[in-house]
Amino acid sequence: MYKIHFYKDKKGYSQVKEYIDNLVEKNDKTSRIKFNKILSKGVLNYE
Repeated sequence: MYKIHFYKDKKGYSQVKEYIDNLVEKNDKTSRIKFNKILSKGVLNYE
């Protein structure tokens, strides 16, 4: 497993992290599939 560093802008905003967090919060099938595809690539350990 690789350690992922999310890039942030000057104000501390990370678009990628927010996108992944939004996928986790949603309960629809499409969001679950997208999140699982990200995890299946083996480069993200989301806890």
